[in-house]
Amino acid sequence: MKTITGIEQIRVRNRVIKSQVMEACKITEEEYEMLLFESGIDWIKSKCYNDPEVVTALSTESYFWNWYKNQWFQKENDFLADHVIFIMMPRPDVDQLMKAEWKRVHHCSKILAFPNGPEWDKVIKKVFKP
Repeated sequence: MKTITGIEQIRVRNRVIKSQVMEACKITEEEYEMLLFESGIDWIKSKCYNDPEVVTALSTESYFWNWYKNQWFQKENDFLADHVIFIMMPRPDVDQLMKAEWKRVHHCSKILAFPNGPEWDKVIKKVFKP
C-alpha cells in the first residue's frame, strides 16, 4: 500500500470538498473556479492595495494562491457542515438559496486571516520594491 504525504491528503480532501460543493450548489467547475479567482482578486483589492499593478503582481504569486486556497477550503468545509441539512433534503427551491449562500460565504470580507511569515515578506518586498 502506498503511503501518501500530508500535502497529498490535503489535496485529496480539497478535491472531495470541491466536488461536494459543486453538487450541492448545482454549479459547474468553471463557475467554481471563476468565483475562486474573482474572490481572490477582490481580497487583494480590499485587504492589500487596490492598484492595478499591485493586484497583477500579487495575483501572479503562487504563495498568495496557495494561502488563499487554504482559506477558501476552510470556508468550503464550514459551508458544508453548516448547510448539511439543506444538502440532505434537496428541493428545487433550495438550489438557488445554496448557490447564493455559497457565494456570500466566499465574499472577500469573510476571509479575516492575512498571510504572514518569511515567504509572505519576500512576496511583499518583491511587489513593493523601491
